[in-house]
Amino acid sequence: EWATVSTEGLLIYSLDDDLGLFDPIQITEAVTPASIQTNCDRGDYTKALVMALQLNEYSLVHTVLESTPVDRIAHVVPHVSPASLERLLQYVAKSLQTSPHVEFYLEWT
Repeated sequence: EWATVSTEGLLIYSLDDDLGLFDPIQITEAVTPASIQTNCDRGDYTKALVMALQLNEYSLVHTVLESTPVDRIAHVVPHVSPASLERLLQYVAKSLQTSPHVEFYLEWT
């Protein structure tokens, strides 16, 4: 893994397939792990999930998924952009591998 800075910005190269997609276009200074947790604590699961998907960190997305009440899932999912839906499903699939809460995660699909 190595990185370079050019006039185009920061470029990160890796042979690791698990590096994930980091898309900084939609990220503002307000998108932080702390703000994601704050939104979860306030019950704004939609905003928390969108922000967590922007940062593309499994632990953050997992926290939001686990924090979202099952009756709110149907209200959160429609607000996820089409570009982020594939990543969301990948996180749900990854969580299903280790979680005993199969029915809960099936609600996300």
